[in-house]
Amino acid sequence: MIKKGKMMRRRKIIKKEKDDSVRLQKFISQCGITSRRNAEIMIKEGKVQVNGVTVREMGIKIDPKKDTVKVNGNEISHPETLVYLALYKPRHMITTMNDPQNRPSVYELLKQLPLRVYPAGRLDFDSEGLLLLTNDGEIANKIMHPRYHLPKVYRVEWEGKPTQQQINKFSSPMILDYKKVQAKKISLIKEFAKSSIYEIVLMEGLYRQIRRMSEEAGLKVLQLKRIAIGEIRLDNLAPGQYRYLSKKEIDSLYFSSSKKSI
Repeated sequence: MIKKGKMMRRRKIIKKEKDDSVRLQKFISQCGITSRRNAEIMIKEGKVQVNGVTVREMGIKIDPKKDTVKVNGNEISHPETLVYLALYKPRHMITTMNDPQNRPSVYELLKQLPLRVYPAGRLDFDSEGLLLLTNDGEIANKIMHPRYHLPKVYRVEWEGKPTQQQINKFSSPMILDYKKVQAKKISLIKEFAKSSIYEIVLMEGLYRQIRRMSEEAGLKVLQLKRIAIGEIRLDNLAPGQYRYLSKKEIDSLYFSSSKKSI
């Protein structure tokens, strides 16, 4: 018969062992390989092995201390050195490593880095501005997921002078990718003879979101630049340049989950 005290200790040990386990897609993300969503796709495509066995099912848990995980045949582990970068993505560059059209990639700007980093979010081919890159999967998830309430600030130049009806349409809730989206804030920055510049704050950051919202409102985008993500700003970076984030900026990302909105 097991005494009560020993039983309690045994339960604590079992609970600790369970706490050490982590979902496979989350572990892949934590290693900085890709986002959780892309990790799930890679698992379904049979690109992930655990202890030599190909895994295709969702929900599998692994123990990072005991299990060996390979992605595309390469063993992965938590990076010993975490890197956080702010990069000014120029127009007409993609944010992925491989492209069937062989368009230039932001990775061409990072050849001197000793460690591989991955974009935390994206900017479309025709847009420019702030792009954050890291090998810290958890931080990447906080940057990309809307539940962490991390505002993303853009400067958009529209053709002509938008009517109030168009601004109201753009500012109203819309459905994109089966999700309800809405600009958190929109304000006029400057008007020219043939165009107008507005500052827009989004919380979601869906694929080509501002361009698609503009199209719904009958507005033509001439230029689109992201100037800030949370407390991190583009500042004086020139197109193609990057810098390491300060400790204060990194801390702001770690604590972003406690922020509700701006």
